[in-house]
Amino acid sequence: HFKGALSCRKFKLKRIAFGMCRIRNDMINDIVSFFTTYPILTPQSISLVEGQIGDEGCSILSEVIRNSSINLEEIELLGNEMTSSGFRCIAAALICRTRPLKRLSIGIYHENDRALDSEVIAFLEKFSSKPEHLPDRLIL
Repeated sequence: HFKGALSCRKFKLKRIAFGMCRIRNDMINDIVSFFTTYPILTPQSISLVEGQIGDEGCSILSEVIRNSSINLEEIELLGNEMTSSGFRCIAAALICRTRPLKRLSIGIYHENDRALDSEVIAFLEKFSSKPEHLPDRLIL
């Protein structure tokens, strides 16, 4: 029955939440591999809040954002360990994306990362010429 549901495309995940599961960079690779292997099982929304995802994990996750065959609409990354470098990876993926995300929640908490201000400004400047690529809801 499961195989039939997949072939008929009747099976659709709405949301997967890994909240407070302490997802690490090395785990992101497995998640991305699963979604790229089985794009039909990719949820519309994925929540990876309160994890240990750093810049390396953001780089890997940007592959999912860029991949137009994966119908991901919302990503929540609040409370992770990314810096401006990770933000840069996510921003570059958004600019390359053919369809905008509906919602992106990043929530960078590194007060000592002064490069973040300039990264956010550069990100918004790039989108000023392509506002159609900007997520409907962006939480930084």
